[in-house]
Amino acid sequence: MNNSIFKNAGAIFQKYRLPLLLLSIGIAILLVSGSIGNKPEQEKDTTVPSGESIRIYTEYLEKKIRSLVSEVDGVSNVSVLLTLDGSSELIYAENSSSDSIDYLIINGSNGESPVLIREIYASVRGIAVVCRGGDSADIQRTITELLASAFDLPRSKISVAGAE
Repeated sequence: MNNSIFKNAGAIFQKYRLPLLLLSIGIAILLVSGSIGNKPEQEKDTTVPSGESIRIYTEYLEKKIRSLVSEVDGVSNVSVLLTLDGSSELIYAENSSSDSIDYLIINGSNGESPVLIREIYASVRGIAVVCRGGDSADIQRTITELLASAFDLPRSKISVAGAE
């Protein structure tokens, strides 16, 4: 019985290997590009209230999900709605030589700015997918498992519905 489970898992992985690889690469690029060369506008604020960066991040993920789901056999005309939990957070280098919180500041071509260590992106709270073929229980299960795996979400946070 264990061999059949591994064979089925291997077949599913082989079928979706390229879309999963592309999604993983896209997310890695997004994470790396967010932490290299960013020049924060505010010196001591560790949160990014900018609705614009959240909107761009959400649209990027929705596009990737739409592309991935469109690759599933029997699926077309895909629409995606993604909700995020919170916002992004910027982590700056701190000067540990004082009792108060002082950020390490460098002089750059655009003036002084704090040293950004990393950016933590908002986590995905839920995903809704509407698509042709989404009425099929098999397709719903496939899409739900694919997205649950890609985003480490419980299946209850993913909804798939059919479209005309």
